Amino acid sequence: MPDDLDAFLQRAAQQRKARKPKIVVLDESATAPKPPPAHRPPPPPPPARPSQRPPVEPKPPTPAPEPSVFAGETVAEHVQLHMNTGEFEQRAARLGAEVDLADDKLEAHLHQVFDHQISTIAAPVGEATYQAPSADSFRTLFESMDELRRAILLKEILEPRYF
Repeated sequence: MPDDLDAFLQRAAQQRKARKPKIVVLDESATAPKPPPAHRPPPPPPPARPSQRPPVEPKPPTPAPEPSVFAGETVAEHVQLHMNTGEFEQRAARLGAEVDLADDKLEAHLHQVFDHQISTIAAPVGEATYQAPSADSFRTLFESMDELRRAILLKEILEPRYF
């Protein structure tokens, strides 16, 4: 057996030597080393900013409001004079009523869904109810060896042991 193994290894080594690719040079310029690619010069730095900015021309001052428009009025008085606040009060009352109505609807829906009596589940009419096995039924189950084998097999299937 060791002789067969040695013979196999010798044949494999000979085949590897025979398989080595032969290098054929067609053109010496193809094998000459190529010069490395030229590097790009770094980009020129951005032009320097002048240290002084051009002078900014001042804007003409905005005219002040006429003193007669706000003379002697507070902001609240001005708003009351120029805006109808009754419209806002009506809208606020209407929105409050809509929110109350939405709350009432949600509460009614929750009562409808969740406020009910939970009953016990009864067996449908005509269907047999479950009866627990008695000791006599277990005794008759294990009287024969075939029944005992089935019981052991069933136990192994229902309660498998994992190692």
